[in-house]
Amino acid sequence: MNPKKRIISLRKRFLSKLLKPSAAICIVGSLGISQSYAQNKTLEQYSENKTPAEQSSSNIFEPRESYFSIVAGDGRTDNGETLGCRAFEARIGTLLTDRIRGDLIYENEGHPEEGHRDGFAYQFVYEKLLRKSFGFEIGAGPYFSMNTTNINGEEHDDKNLGGLFSGAILYNIKGISSEGWHLRLGYNHTEMPGAMSTDAIMLGFAKYFGAVPSKTIDDTIPSKTIDMQLLPIELNVIGASFKTNRSGTEHALGYQIEAKTPIRENVDVSASYIEEGKDELVDRRGAAFQIWKKQPFTEKSSVNAGVGPYFAEGINGLLSLELRKKIGEKNDIFFRFSRIADFKSDKTDRDMFGIGYSHRS
Repeated sequence: MNPKKRIISLRKRFLSKLLKPSAAICIVGSLGISQSYAQNKTLEQYSENKTPAEQSSSNIFEPRESYFSIVAGDGRTDNGETLGCRAFEARIGTLLTDRIRGDLIYENEGHPEEGHRDGFAYQFVYEKLLRKSFGFEIGAGPYFSMNTTNINGEEHDDKNLGGLFSGAILYNIKGISSEGWHLRLGYNHTEMPGAMSTDAIMLGFAKYFGAVPSKTIDDTIPSKTIDMQLLPIELNVIGASFKTNRSGTEHALGYQIEAKTPIRENVDVSASYIEEGKDELVDRRGAAFQIWKKQPFTEKSSVNAGVGPYFAEGINGLLSLELRKKIGEKNDIFFRFSRIADFKSDKTDRDMFGIGYSHRS
């Protein structure tokens, strides 16, 4: 094929892939896309579609089934206030197509004088790996934030739904980064209707991971097909510290007892009872129901994210991130961070920091 026809062919192929995600611009839909892609698209097939420059990067940026990064830095609000060098971001991603990734993100916008805002976002990310040691990406998506701020001399929890827009440079340092590890230099812009916007530059580490067979995380599920009569039940017990998002409030000791079961590969549902403990403002307990996305990273570790309603003195939101480590055939230990968003009050949002033990039947 002559060079001109080759370029035209590559352009058509690029456009067709770029347009594929447009029919599934939602988080639930992306779960199915990512699982189908990971099982049906082999690494050899992916290599055939890459340019020579991208093929040379395979030692650094492949295999590329999932993604994890932690970055920190500083920035400013739209009023010029500094973020206090406390901007922070953690993201877990799943490859949806050759160049599109779906990322779940915990975003912390630091400590400007206007408030302490953080929250959870979901982005569709377009990534381009240019050479063995260099690549870039851009992403955008909805961002649900909670800001502990001062209004007329009184603290409030200001909840908002806005957007998170990101760009990043990915760079491997020879002799330091290997097997998918690389430096990530990122830029984030948050846009909140009726509230402050922020810009931040953050630096940290990131890693691409290869596909992990589902059996390695839960040996009771040998394949994607699940027999509904033989569903394993996972029992979790979590000891936790609860902190109301208010200055001067003390940590309260509580717990969570949870039952979890899979509904498809790497997707679980759970029901739990939460006792939050008591402080100066909150004395609350109730039942929660969540849907979980599991992101295996190695044969014995995973990062998981859950979201759902929490029924305690009304309907609240419960968002969770979890780091899990397998310690036996049917046992895990894990750390869980959860945010309780009280929709009826702007004074009783809470953070939960817990250590848990899990047993599968």
